[in-house]
Amino acid sequence: MVMPYTLHAERIRLEIIPERGGLISRWQWRGHGLVYSDWERFADPQLSARGGIPLLFPTRGNLAEDTFHSNRQAYRLKQHGFARDLPWQVPDQQEHLLKPRLQDTPTTRQRYPFAFRRG
Repeated sequence: MVMPYTLHAERIRLEIIPERGGLISRWQWRGHGLVYSDWERFADPQLSARGGIPLLFPTRGNLAEDTFHSNRQAYRLKQHGFARDLPWQVPDQQEHLLKPRLQDTPTTRQRYPFAFRRG
């Protein structure tokens, strides 16, 4: 079961699902939904997410042969990167602030050899 984090502001409601790559699963303005969300797929980690707004990093699109080179070494990096497939953390949630975070790990360094911190 996914547990979204919710931000409520004056006329806005925003939800993210940290376990599904920080995906924005709900965005409402004055009670009107602005984003399609397939909740059945969000709940099953074996299925790719459909709908919502994914957080894409370190690339938004395709690389030739899903590969990039750095310091004479080839790295495999699939379309849209890996951030949407990893769990994000929400270390600090306040009433009007929702700031998901993703940081490099030894596992991410195998696919992307750079230090990073998003969020």
